[in-house]
Amino acid sequence: MKLINSIIGFIKTHELLSLFSLFYLIYNLNMRPIGSVDTIPASLLPFSILENHNLYFDNFYSYYANMHYLISFFAQVNGHYVSGYPIVTPVLITPFYIIPYLLLKLSHIPIDLSNPGFNLTVSIMEKLAASFIAALSGIFVFLSLKELINRKTALIGTMIFALATNTWTVSSQGLWQHGLVELILALSIYLVLLNEKHRSDKIIISLGILSGLFFLNRPVDIILLIPLLYYILNFKDRRIVYYFGSMALSGGPFLIYNYYYYGNPFGGNSILLSGFSLNSNNIISFAGLLISPSRGLFVYTPILILSVLGYLKTLQIENKNIRYLLMLFGGSILLSLLVYSSFSCWWAGGSYGPRFLTGMLPALAMFLGLYIKDISFNIKTRKNLLKVCIISISLLWSIFAQLVGAFYYPNGNWDGSPSDNGDRLWDYNDTQIGRTFNAGIIYPHNPLNDIRFIMFWSKMGHTDRVALRAHNGQYICAEEGGGHEVVANRNSVGPWEIFDIKYLRDNSVVLLASNRQYVSVEGGGCKIIANSDFVGPREIFGLKDLGNNSVALLASNGQFVSVESEREVVANANSVGSRETFGLQHP
Repeated sequence: MKLINSIIGFIKTHELLSLFSLFYLIYNLNMRPIGSVDTIPASLLPFSILENHNLYFDNFYSYYANMHYLISFFAQVNGHYVSGYPIVTPVLITPFYIIPYLLLKLSHIPIDLSNPGFNLTVSIMEKLAASFIAALSGIFVFLSLKELINRKTALIGTMIFALATNTWTVSSQGLWQHGLVELILALSIYLVLLNEKHRSDKIIISLGILSGLFFLNRPVDIILLIPLLYYILNFKDRRIVYYFGSMALSGGPFLIYNYYYYGNPFGGNSILLSGFSLNSNNIISFAGLLISPSRGLFVYTPILILSVLGYLKTLQIENKNIRYLLMLFGGSILLSLLVYSSFSCWWAGGSYGPRFLTGMLPALAMFLGLYIKDISFNIKTRKNLLKVCIISISLLWSIFAQLVGAFYYPNGNWDGSPSDNGDRLWDYNDTQIGRTFNAGIIYPHNPLNDIRFIMFWSKMGHTDRVALRAHNGQYICAEEGGGHEVVANRNSVGPWEIFDIKYLRDNSVVLLASNRQYVSVEGGGCKIIANSDFVGPREIFGLKDLGNNSVALLASNGQFVSVESEREVVANANSVGSRETFGLQHP
């Protein structure tokens, strides 16, 4: 009991730290990032800044080119590869990467994606940085609701914001631009509320700095800045100069970058804006953003219907400036919905839930809080009982939808099958939530294994790309690029016949197939397959140099790899003969 009281006392004394830690822990429980090709530049740029002191991806481009990616996330400008997306988020989080970067250097792990240790570090850091941003957003939503209403309402509203909306499944899982949009918007609302209590030029300057970063981070969401601009322009004094001056100071470097590399103020985001089109389909798209079974905001987060009702309560706010600010947020959210419904890909492509609407969640949380504060939990009357039941069911479903996104997605491959198009977003028989949940959970793996894996690759020497030619004149092939058996029946070299051979410092190697899975000895047998995601003893082969660019491979079972037939490559030979000899060729 004494221990429990001590814990409760600590939580009350360190309220913000406890909340942040809770969110950060929950966001990382699935032990994996959930990004996409869109988040690749943001996950790599901090390492490029620290290693090469520039904003280029020249050292990373070949890795994706060799994997036959459709590389839309990089753009070639003036002989260099730059991000196809705004760079505000990765630049701001670079300090977060300093310690991991130094640890990589001390471990002699190269800043090279072909090194699996570095590759895994990139994934881990993307998740840790994204969840840090999302957890911090939750803190400022809590502080804002506490200032606007009261502590109890703030706690409930923040829990809903953090765990029952796409803040969990989008912002905390990958380095999307939406995460920083949420953080800046939540912080800006909090600063306005503070400024209404104690006017301060420093707060106005801070708001300007945040606004500059907000605009250049995701230009299409600038609509959400309209209420803040109105708030500032109402001062009609020097504070307007402070605001726009600090905005220019923070946004200026990124604006120069956009003009230099893209010739426009929006940078890489101009590609998204090019999809803007006004037509009769916008009405269907607008409805889809709200009620589509596989993208609708009120389908994935029905608890936010209360935000609509809470918006009506903004009229009751006594402070005129805050009242107008929140009322304008309602208008800017509606306008933002209209803009997104005008995009040809209004459903945001391959992602979970209403990703495009994630940035507006802090404002919706304010409206939600206004409604929650007046809820009566007296269930003695039938009317109140019904209301509480509906709200409870909506909340439970909202949390469930986020749990599916965090722990099940992308199982079921709803995004990829059938092809990406708008019609299937209205299919109630095959919803994203339903198919993903039915496909089963993705069990979290042991983070200690990640640490061991990274340290293992600190022993790695150089990497080469090779094709292996067997004694029968046929090339070794990982069927379908990996995930299946290894055979020896190809007459020529293509992507499936090319392996990354990674030399360790103890005369052993690992082989990586084109789908980025490792060649392994089948567990409990001797068959050679290419379906391992991680390196363990069965993925390590001893290398015996036979001269004349020929080698033999000694598997973990103590047997040499041998070609028994064109369809069977196994590790069952006690000594090296012609069947155990492989010629190395560099394609």
